[in-house]
Amino acid sequence: MIIIGGFILAVLVQRTDNAYLGLALVSLSLLAVSCPFALAALIPYGGIRRAVVILGIALLWAVAAFDGLMLISTLVIIFQQYAGPSALFVRHLVGLVFVVFATYVAGYRLTRGAGRLPTAQKD
Repeated sequence: MIIIGGFILAVLVQRTDNAYLGLALVSLSLLAVSCPFALAALIPYGGIRRAVVILGIALLWAVAAFDGLMLISTLVIIFQQYAGPSALFVRHLVGLVFVVFATYVAGYRLTRGAGRLPTAQKD
């Protein structure tokens, strides 16, 4: 998510045009959502790590739903204003594809394995 958020911010957002503020918000939200997963990577196996991962997954689903709805509504507005695809439309569409991809990879894949997270090992 850090890589995808950074890519959206670095490549898709034009800092001189305020039409890209939505994409900047999406990229910053993906960067923020990656924090619980980074924290979970630092915590040793156990109940706290499991709780942090589950919190990260829930936060990811909530942020992805918000980002997806915002990007879809922005795509509709851009398509109506420009009477067809434009560079702005394509960049927002690519951003939406990356949000869906990040949600699938991190959210869906981790959700399927959330019940099987490693617990403290007994010696």
